[in-house]
Amino acid sequence: MKLKSVPRILCIFFIALLCTEQICAQVLLKNQNKILPIKDIESLEVIFFGSQPAILDQAQWISSLYCEQLPFTTVTRSRLHVYFITNAHEVDTINPSRGENASHILCFVGTTPKDVEWSDAIIYLEDQDPTEISRTVQSVFGGSYFYERLSRSVGQFPFGSGLMTEEVTRLSVPDLQRSHYYQPLRDTMQKLIQEGLDSFAFPGAQLLVLHDGEIAVMSSYGFHTYEKARPVTNTDLYDMASITKVTTATPALMHLYDQKKIDLDKSLCTYFPVLCNSNKADVSLREVLAHQGRLQPYIVYWQNTLRKSGKYRSRTFKKRMSSRFPIKITEELFLHRKYKRKIDKAIVNSPLNENPGYIYSGLTFLLFPELVKELTGERIDSFLYKYFYHPLGAQRLTYRPNDHFAMNEIIPTEVDTVFRRQLVHGYVHDEAAAMLDGLSTNAGLFGNALDLGKLCQMLLNSGSYGGEQFISPETLQEFTRYQFPEQGNRRGLGFDKPLLEYKEGASYVARSASPESYGHSGFTGTFFWVDPQNKTVFILLTNRVYPTRANTKLYRMGLRPRLHQAIYDFLDQ
Repeated sequence: MKLKSVPRILCIFFIALLCTEQICAQVLLKNQNKILPIKDIESLEVIFFGSQPAILDQAQWISSLYCEQLPFTTVTRSRLHVYFITNAHEVDTINPSRGENASHILCFVGTTPKDVEWSDAIIYLEDQDPTEISRTVQSVFGGSYFYERLSRSVGQFPFGSGLMTEEVTRLSVPDLQRSHYYQPLRDTMQKLIQEGLDSFAFPGAQLLVLHDGEIAVMSSYGFHTYEKARPVTNTDLYDMASITKVTTATPALMHLYDQKKIDLDKSLCTYFPVLCNSNKADVSLREVLAHQGRLQPYIVYWQNTLRKSGKYRSRTFKKRMSSRFPIKITEELFLHRKYKRKIDKAIVNSPLNENPGYIYSGLTFLLFPELVKELTGERIDSFLYKYFYHPLGAQRLTYRPNDHFAMNEIIPTEVDTVFRRQLVHGYVHDEAAAMLDGLSTNAGLFGNALDLGKLCQMLLNSGSYGGEQFISPETLQEFTRYQFPEQGNRRGLGFDKPLLEYKEGASYVARSASPESYGHSGFTGTFFWVDPQNKTVFILLTNRVYPTRANTKLYRMGLRPRLHQAIYDFLDQ
């Protein structure tokens, strides 16, 4: 039974803290309908209570790596209640729903509670050892697996009882020994990041390194801004900038390609009627995704919204929201609802580059949300939340973050002195995406390193994560291979790839990155890279544009390739 068929999930972890002289172990004694590891973790409600703060904190932190209770109102289908109870008698206070749509998981220590037939899964722990608590929670979510058997009889379960879960389906947390193994890598990363902080290349950063499905490094550094009022935490949200292209449009198109709803070699006219009478009508979808379509890199749309005096055009902007001016650019600046037509017209009328070849262009990524809506019936954000982010447990990958999160959880970007004329905070930094109400696929996605890492691990797993196949391996291979290398183009479909011939100082990826690897960077100072050859994911999130985009020290210091190369050097030791 797949948990997606269960609209209400109740999982109860009962930790009765009793001392024993047995060795530490966690044993799965019942797993009805293979409910473990949990598959559907959407819209989870996690509750902890008890009198052992250290254990509760450990369990809560581990579970937060897989899911969190968020103020989202768009997904309310499932509920997961996690109870850590420190007194064996408190099991009697639990009144689990006995409806046919409820499921229950019970975890206990040292003794068997009575009358727990209602539970669909039973886990036994011999001790409250933090390592075993961690591994138990990971095993419930698929970050580890159950394999041990009872060393003595426990209640109705005889010596030798124990079930196995056969595979790891989500990210795992290293045990103490593995954590020590990664310490030299963490030290190297810390030193390089500190170099960036000391040089004012960025005020703060998040960094994540995954190796073989394990969280090798996950750290935050510095502050939201140079004023040092708020330290960066692992849950804070960064503006992903152009990483949006390969975390929104690209997975959406891979999904549509799997469903045979798009043909990569058909023309843009096939999918975008607005382009049928333009010079772009015959350019193929494959060409634009590989940045081989001769399109202009960018159009500065916002410049046409200002008068020569520098004032906003009154027919384009108002200071108050209304039905005609519903697009919020700032708290006091609202764009006309039909301005999208002018953006489309500018794309239609833009010239093509005279010669073929690789020229990075984001123009069609302003149009892809319409294609997704046309082929799926869903708005781009709703589509991504439904088919990718929420099933991955990546609720902190989001559009319009200020609609869902407190402002102090969102990292500011630039002090915009020309268009918005204020600090850009909680709104997308890219001007074109802002004029599309933040719902674009050229920019607009916000997130933290961990949740971006879940998406990247899914890609690294050939499209699989948490027991669900999001993208077929064949489609993933097609999108991540070199598309036009014979023409000197290093790109995949959406994804960037290593230079065809590495040149020091000309690449933001490590010299040792394999030809199979892929990733993307973002203007705000963001970067990720996936390498299937050594099973690694590297993510660096910064707001290097604070307070101004003129700050290019991140590039000039070569921090991205140096940090990236440190992973290969460590693994080659």
